[in-house]
Amino acid sequence: MSRISASQVEVLIPKGVTPGQFSMAIESASFIVDELLAADTAAVISSSGAVQIELYLAAHFAELFSTQGPLSSTKLGSSEDAFHNIYGSGLKATRFGQHAVQLDRTGYLAAQVNRVITPGLLTAVFRVV
Repeated sequence: MSRISASQVEVLIPKGVTPGQFSMAIESASFIVDELLAADTAAVISSSGAVQIELYLAAHFAELFSTQGPLSSTKLGSSEDAFHNIYGSGLKATRFGQHAVQLDRTGYLAAQVNRVITPGLLTAVFRVV
């Protein structure tokens, strides 16, 4: 069950998103926050923190529906525009996703970002003796 409403997300993303897209964005955000809270065995995330994270995750997904990134080039003859993503992939793709990662004190979302950026990356622990 989501913790936020479409009107809350619409304040952050006021145009270019349909009501159905807001619903999909909120469902996705709610699912991720539910997973985050299930992984939060130390109960670091408060209920108000979960609401904020869900809000910014929903805005992240809604932003992905509404924009293609900044305009990188345009062509007048036969009207061609090109866009690019200046932030990064995954949750780093929007300022809202980046904010959600910062709000998550468990590190769960940051780990998901790292998994998207470097899939299959193995971690190692080095000990100096």
